[in-house]
Amino acid sequence: MRLIKATVLLAITLAVTSCKKDPFATKGSGEVKRNNLTVHVSDTCTSPVILWEKATINTSAANVASASSATIDRNNNLYVAGIFRGTVDIDPGPGIFNLTGKGAYVQKLDVNGKFIGARQVPLDYEDYNIPLLYYEKGFTDVDVDAGGNVILTTFAKGLVNIYKAGSSGNQIFQLTLRSAGESPVQTAVDSKGDLIIIGSYGGPDKERFDIDPGTGVYNTPASGSGIYVLKLNSGGKFQYARFYTDLTRIWDLKIDKADNLYAVGLAYENNKGIYHSFIKADRKGNILLNKFSPSDNLYTPVSVDNSGNIFMGIESVPKKYNAQGNLLWATNFTYDDVALWIHAFSGDNKGNMYVATGTYWDNDESVFIKYNDKGQELWRGAIPGVTDALRDPMFIVPDSQDNIILVISGSPPGGGGATRIIKYQACR
Repeated sequence: MRLIKATVLLAITLAVTSCKKDPFATKGSGEVKRNNLTVHVSDTCTSPVILWEKATINTSAANVASASSATIDRNNNLYVAGIFRGTVDIDPGPGIFNLTGKGAYVQKLDVNGKFIGARQVPLDYEDYNIPLLYYEKGFTDVDVDAGGNVILTTFAKGLVNIYKAGSSGNQIFQLTLRSAGESPVQTAVDSKGDLIIIGSYGGPDKERFDIDPGTGVYNTPASGSGIYVLKLNSGGKFQYARFYTDLTRIWDLKIDKADNLYAVGLAYENNKGIYHSFIKADRKGNILLNKFSPSDNLYTPVSVDNSGNIFMGIESVPKKYNAQGNLLWATNFTYDDVALWIHAFSGDNKGNMYVATGTYWDNDESVFIKYNDKGQELWRGAIPGVTDALRDPMFIVPDSQDNIILVISGSPPGGGGATRIIKYQACR
């Protein structure tokens, strides 16, 4: 994989300590300090400790790398994808793995944070988009199927490129299609290894195009704007496409164990304002649920657990719905009594929710909170940024052992880009 030579390379491995009840924490005891982490501990939960931390910080505006997506495989290996320019050493350990030129990358770390490898591909993005958080979500997306095959999707200037490689790095296919404007493209892999791609059509430029990446032709509608859902089989062959006008910009996509898809984004209604929109569809693309709510949030994440419960974040309000779309609970995501817009979150298979964002006042920090299945806060963490701008979580997820992986991306003062990856031990 690829990236650029870091002016500053940070690689920190912290000792593993046991996860246990804080001896100083009692009911209502508030915040305690541990391992440079400010933790709010309830009387019913414990706080996480750091297993390891890896970071790559590039302080040169000419040599930049910034992560925009991440995922884990069934063995809890971590894959992080993003964009770069210049020369960057993407190995956060003692080794050197330089990416050179300009493009997108994906890197792989094992369960202990050891660098396994990386790959770079060309991507002609607009330079001003580094490292804007919301546009970065549209530049890359990374997925791993059950066989360990890696799918890297890139998007810039209306072109979507899909690269699929085997676990040994051999290329399986490369495909190209289109999406309208600068709206992000999101992807996910189902249980059969089929790839679902969501992009946009129409828009201000009324773009129309063929979305079949093969020899066939499947054109977007001749009028209107919306999103398309495209499904390709594991070999990259066209399966079906669906068009929805209830969404005009897609922000996140997830697949559940029954291969239903969950998509969230924004919709515009007769110039009345911006609406947060959510759809749930079956494996054939048929709509099962459709919900709207007024919102002007630029990014709205979604997650789903093995019971089909749906986790969504609308502005500063995490919400949990059951599989039928009925609201189970909603709460306020705050820090220092200030409402925070949600950047990333995930639900685990016990019904807990993990929410993360960055703060923008005084000392910039990365903040994350765990809620139980009833929406009650269990603990919260606040991590000081390595740099003033390195505090925007792009990804938070529990692995199969309920360890928590947090990927933070940002820009150091004076330019450049940075990625910080932290893994916390599961709390019992």
